[in-house]
Amino acid sequence: MVYGTDAAAFILGSGPVRHYLRTADQFTVDQARERLSAALRPYHEPDTVRMRGAWWVVTATRPTAS
Repeated sequence: MVYGTDAAAFILGSGPVRHYLRTADQFTVDQARERLSAALRPYHEPDTVRMRGAWWVVTATRPTAS
């Protein structure tokens, strides 16, 4: 997975993380940003944040009524 230089902002601003932080107080948001930034530091390269990742692709079909 390749992110821009502010990977923490991207992660905190998307998906379920954004949803949960929307109702959090500023202290909690700031703590989340600091801790996530610290966790991402080992993956920083000069102009990017690069780490291993995986995606699941799931499909389904609705059964037909008998």
